[in-house]
Amino acid sequence: MNLDAIILKSLYDYKDGRDPKCLNFEADERFALIKEPDGADWYYVVNSQGQIGYVPKPYVNFDGVRDSFAKKNSKYAMTFFVK
Repeated sequence: MNLDAIILKSLYDYKDGRDPKCLNFEADERFALIKEPDGADWYYVVNSQGQIGYVPKPYVNFDGVRDSFAKKNSKYAMTFFVK
């Protein structure tokens, strides 16, 4: 089953060991958007390793829409494939 996914790309490195709900990442990583922010400065995303969490809005940019969103074996984790 293919689902359209909004892809975000990180602009900078981000490391925050204080909050387990936040993802750590390096510049040029890509994420699929799960949920639009509710007025907050955080996106709820999944990364290419299937990790789900929040990334700060100022650290990412819109990188397009992909229709190659595939489910993994885990009921919660999903992996996307960026061309």
